Amino acid sequence: LIGEQALQAAGNHPDHWRELGEGLRSALGERLPTESEPQSTRRPNAFGVLFENLLHDLRYAARQLCKNPGFTIVAVLMLSMGIGANTAIFSVLNALLIRNLPVNHPDQLVFLGKAQAEGSTNFLPNASAQVFSYPFFREFRLKQHVFSEVAAIQSFLVTTHGRVAGHADPEKIQVELVSGTYFSTLGVNAVLGRMISGADDQTPGAHPVAVVRYSWWKDRFTEDSAITGKTIVIGRTTYTIIGVAPSDFFGVTVGRSPDFWIPLSMQKKISPGDNRLNEQLHQTLHLLARVKLGVSRQQAQANTELLFRQILRSYLGPRPSLDSLTSIERATIDLTPAATGRSNFRSEFSEPLKILMVVVVLVLLIACANVANLLLVRAAARQQEIAVRMSLGAERMRLIRQLLAESGLLGFLGAAIGLVIAWSASQLLLVMVSREYEPVPIRVAPDLGVLAFTLAVTIITVFLFGTAPAIRATGLALVPALRASSAGYTALRHGLARWLVVGQVALSLVLVAGAGLFLQSLVNLTNVDIGFDKQNVLRMQLDPGAANYQGDARLNAMMVRTEDRVGSIPGIQAASFALSVFDGGGWSQDGVAVRGGLGPEKNLRVSLNIVGPRYFDVMKMPIVLGRTFSAHDKQASRKVAVINETMARTHFAGGLPLGRTFGVGDEAALQGIEVVGVVKDAKYMELEEPQMPAAFFPHSQHHEGIHRNFVVRYSGDPSLMISAIRRAIREIDPNLPVSDIRTLTQLVEVFTLNRRVVAQLSAAFGILAALLACIGIYGVMSYGVTRRTNEFGLRMALGAQSRDVLWIVLRETLWLAAVGAGIGVMLALAVNRLVQSFLFGVKSDSPFVLGLSMVALIAVAIFAGYLPARRATQIDP
Repeated sequence: LIGEQALQAAGNHPDHWRELGEGLRSALGERLPTESEPQSTRRPNAFGVLFENLLHDLRYAARQLCKNPGFTIVAVLMLSMGIGANTAIFSVLNALLIRNLPVNHPDQLVFLGKAQAEGSTNFLPNASAQVFSYPFFREFRLKQHVFSEVAAIQSFLVTTHGRVAGHADPEKIQVELVSGTYFSTLGVNAVLGRMISGADDQTPGAHPVAVVRYSWWKDRFTEDSAITGKTIVIGRTTYTIIGVAPSDFFGVTVGRSPDFWIPLSMQKKISPGDNRLNEQLHQTLHLLARVKLGVSRQQAQANTELLFRQILRSYLGPRPSLDSLTSIERATIDLTPAATGRSNFRSEFSEPLKILMVVVVLVLLIACANVANLLLVRAAARQQEIAVRMSLGAERMRLIRQLLAESGLLGFLGAAIGLVIAWSASQLLLVMVSREYEPVPIRVAPDLGVLAFTLAVTIITVFLFGTAPAIRATGLALVPALRASSAGYTALRHGLARWLVVGQVALSLVLVAGAGLFLQSLVNLTNVDIGFDKQNVLRMQLDPGAANYQGDARLNAMMVRTEDRVGSIPGIQAASFALSVFDGGGWSQDGVAVRGGLGPEKNLRVSLNIVGPRYFDVMKMPIVLGRTFSAHDKQASRKVAVINETMARTHFAGGLPLGRTFGVGDEAALQGIEVVGVVKDAKYMELEEPQMPAAFFPHSQHHEGIHRNFVVRYSGDPSLMISAIRRAIREIDPNLPVSDIRTLTQLVEVFTLNRRVVAQLSAAFGILAALLACIGIYGVMSYGVTRRTNEFGLRMALGAQSRDVLWIVLRETLWLAAVGAGIGVMLALAVNRLVQSFLFGVKSDSPFVLGLSMVALIAVAIFAGYLPARRATQIDP
């Protein structure tokens, strides 16, 4: 009976017999040798048999996939999207978090502290030390005995302007100040010339030399080998280029790369307003060290903390205060592994990238479920073929291997296309996370780690979508399968296909709900009351240091002339310099004491700013009490300040603040400051900051430092305003560079960047997941309608109405969608709690978002099920 059914299945057509023979040969796993063949051919070894079987399987799989191009294209596209998305996100994640620095033995490097804080402080650390002074670095380097070398790096880049030899106009450059031991500690050698050495960092201002970044050399000098010896003028100092860094070396800060490395001893020349390098408690450096071979991390930690406390105590003099000694005893230094470098960009985007990684894994799972359903449908259509093979002696495991070969071919085709998608997507992702004026210098080209990840994902993917259909396809009863019947649908009606659809709906709901939460969070953050009007304001940066202005009365005179001249331009409503303008940084201090104030309140951290007299007009920050600054507030007059409402409430409780005085830290120039006005509260550094006390000082009374930020409120065409402002500044000083012209709106939007990236991408992936779920539901229901054609025709012949048949199909669709949505809600409640810290103004269990997501997924399911249901109603009985 089996033989007869096999012959009937093969038919009389030669192509049928040829395909049957090929399938049997592949299924049986070996070719029987003839007597005339050599013994080595007749009795191949196990490896030879396995390899020959594999080739047979792959050839047969390729033919089968080519015979069904529609199935192949759909399956490969779904897999390539899932694998490509995973590889793209992992590529950026790898470059940002995992990839080691391109230095010698990066695993031996440690930072002293977390190396995340940027800026400077004059206070003794009372917790984990983050930044250190130059005198501390030099003394620590000489006295320690657990590190083979120690290097110092200024915690922030210096943005300035320089004139390169052969170029007339100054150009914006970024400089990183490093100790002479920087390159030797890292084990980085020059590709041309030499690196900065210890001899270049001995005497302040004595060695104006520079090492240039490879890409800068390539762009400006087209890799001219005569670059060494050329000069660049920064301020009043001419620097000689002595070497070029390797092409893959960007420093130790991931996501930020300087154009020049210059010795720390040149700090005063690079930053004329900052002349405190040799002050023992002027802490502004990150320290990097290489642990000696044979020294454990615990030994290095103990020695570092002991020496740290000894050096700090020596700075306090013979009679230190009890508070100072207590601070030193509390202070610690955490040795942080430095193999992957430091990065503020990493702290900003590591969590969003991890969230997106989870999202794309869920998308890949949905794609796998879809392909598995396609394979189930395909296996149901091939039941007679598989039954014939098994009836003629093919083993079940052999057939499973053959079916897995088809799945593997699909998977690796998807991976190949996915790598192409990943390359473009990772570049696009870098553009998305880059600030418009600050492209992120991260290399995301696939490396061995990324390729290994893609291979692993592909293998797991093939296992996920290929195993169950292969096992199901070969687990059939031979006699019923060999009979020409509609057994295929019976094979598909088992729970696996249905539960795959349920799983798709559940995972899709998790993604759609997550996207809803991130979008709601972004909207909430965008609508935060920032306390100033960001519309029609330009922020530009002037570089007085490049024009040889020092922190003195000459600088202040230039600032006053610039404010008056630009303010007189038609269309300009107000103009002002400012130390900081909502750019993520600023000057804050917790040593603010009010005369007659309450004790605990003087320890509150206060945001401090130095601004021009029209600053509050530019920002439209209303004065609620008193006055702003005027021309009468000069260097010789009494020091004044405008404070915000929070500072008036916290530091001057119990009475009006006007006329009362306060002091900042221990500096004489910041004592006895009189409050002359109170301004409305605002955000000063970022959107999510808690409301903090703030004080503003007039730049006419504070010449310390170089004020770069210049803000202008305008009306009309901004491009015309920019041209007019440039002309006015050139009239005042043609050597004063103007750069980084941005609107205040752009500056504010920077602080929504990470949430905007997550919201946009999660929304895109949520839509993709819903589309895949829609395809999955449509495929299963459409196949079901095809297999139940006789049943529906019979029902209609016996009097069933079209709406009855429509409801039969839609009822099954709604059941699948409802069960999937219910499971999805439970998953969403569990998963979304993990991202609560990333949300703003919305709870992870928001009923509105979850309800809307359920309605959206059920609507998608009804749409997907309606099309095959409508086709069922059109069957001719």
